[in-house]
Amino acid sequence: MLITGLITNLIEFRSPEHFHLSIPLKAHQLAQDFYGLQHNPQKAQQVYLNTLAVYGVNCYLNQLGIETELTEAESWNPIMQTLADVADLPIKNWGSLECRPVLPGAKQCKFPPEVWGTRRGYVAVQLNSDLTEGYVLGFLPYVDKEEISLMQFQPAKHLIYYLHDANLVLLGNWFDEEIEAGWEDVTNVLSPHQQKFALPRRKTGVKRGKYLRCERSNTEIILCVGIDPIEKNSFEIEVEVYPMGTHMSLSEGFKVTVCDEEGVVLGSAIAKRHTALRLHFTSQLSQRFKVTLTLGEECIQEFFYI
Repeated sequence: MLITGLITNLIEFRSPEHFHLSIPLKAHQLAQDFYGLQHNPQKAQQVYLNTLAVYGVNCYLNQLGIETELTEAESWNPIMQTLADVADLPIKNWGSLECRPVLPGAKQCKFPPEVWGTRRGYVAVQLNSDLTEGYVLGFLPYVDKEEISLMQFQPAKHLIYYLHDANLVLLGNWFDEEIEAGWEDVTNVLSPHQQKFALPRRKTGVKRGKYLRCERSNTEIILCVGIDPIEKNSFEIEVEVYPMGTHMSLSEGFKVTVCDEEGVVLGSAIAKRHTALRLHFTSQLSQRFKVTLTLGEECIQEFFYI
């Protein structure tokens, strides 16, 4: 590889707090094509690493269901690659995210003046020694200087706040008492009688509940979700649905389904005058799942990320 001398000293940073990125062969093929268009070796190396950083973040966001517009990026334009130092990734209906590769042993991330204030967000991307994988080390919503300490970056998980709609619930943040609006302690949303039937929770876990309404049928329900760590980077997830108010049971035919980010069903249940529906399954760090609540032709969906 033409840039072996530059990347062999790249430090590796492996932490569950940082988003893991895969760098497939296709990314290297594209990077090599862009590299070959540059006559200046230093510029060629810069373009190569920028390409890998952008491609890795692009793949990660696509896996989360976030639609990007990679081919529209300045970083994918050979002319812009030559004229400027750009590593942007356009995200549909959102703006551009600058994906800056972190150089070997660096404690700071460099941002060329041409990207200051022109992106909606900025991330630092650490690549491993053989450029087969990387990590998003942190996120910034704005930059206005050339070098910023990595210690000043917000946690990588905060990036999701800025990229997804308001319905995405970051379950991993619940352990830090960062709870989205509308999610309350179960003792506030469940009646004493319902609390007796709730799935037990470990002391290390967190459970919250939210009021939901099916507008067409004028049906009100309570969705409860709990997360319990069971081993390193592995969690048990609990999903419970209860009738609201004075109703003693859920409407017959009410259905709850949980699917992972690839559409695989993790659990499903249908009410037949049930007082509650309960599902539980295991999930891993950085995984996403969807809870779908169905009554007749009406459907409510809630999205979760660990």
